[in-house]
Amino acid sequence: MGKIIQISKTLNPTNPFCFVFNYFLYENDIEDKKYINQLKKLILKKEKSIIKKHPFTSDSGTGVGKHSLTGRSSEYNVLDWKESEKLKKYIKKAHDDFLKNLNIKPEKNIYVQCWANVLRKKERLKYHSHSPLNNKYGYLSGHISIHVDDTNTYYVDPITKNVMPHKNVGGRITLFPMWLPHYTDTIKTNINRITIAFDIHPEKGWIEDIYDYKKSHWIKI
Repeated sequence: MGKIIQISKTLNPTNPFCFVFNYFLYENDIEDKKYINQLKKLILKKEKSIIKKHPFTSDSGTGVGKHSLTGRSSEYNVLDWKESEKLKKYIKKAHDDFLKNLNIKPEKNIYVQCWANVLRKKERLKYHSHSPLNNKYGYLSGHISIHVDDTNTYYVDPITKNVMPHKNVGGRITLFPMWLPHYTDTIKTNINRITIAFDIHPEKGWIEDIYDYKKSHWIKI
């Protein structure tokens, strides 16, 4: 069973015109450390070939630039790899567990765009979000810490601007609202920070919000 963390809530609204908000973050640990280590080696092995094969499109405001895996996040999908069958199950299980804990019936099918990030010394992910706050299709995003070294991800409440630090733990899967801004620490050592990130859409969002020419990049799980 994963852990639900309430990251922001309206405090004691006093009248019906108060702006009310209430949202959550989900965390769970993947116990198969051997598989996590396999993913680490696989990402590093594939990194150069992915960067060479796929053109830089955008680093989505993360600041990691054109020589990064992050800059190809919409051009390939980690879930296409033959080694990703377990990964699909972990993402689907986390998604369903998150919704059930909030008393929301999970969608039968969800669509996922999934990519890897490798950060090296002096690099970081700058403040960014995966969807505009006013996007009516905004759903869930997430990441899995594959290889991290005393780093944090910082989530920023877009309303109050409060910053909520969450320690990165190897093998931990985290889900959060797609529109929630976040950033990371700057890497200060020679130890790479490796994560797998993803966006999730239910079927309606995939049909109506994703360009037709991009639909094939999303994997149904």
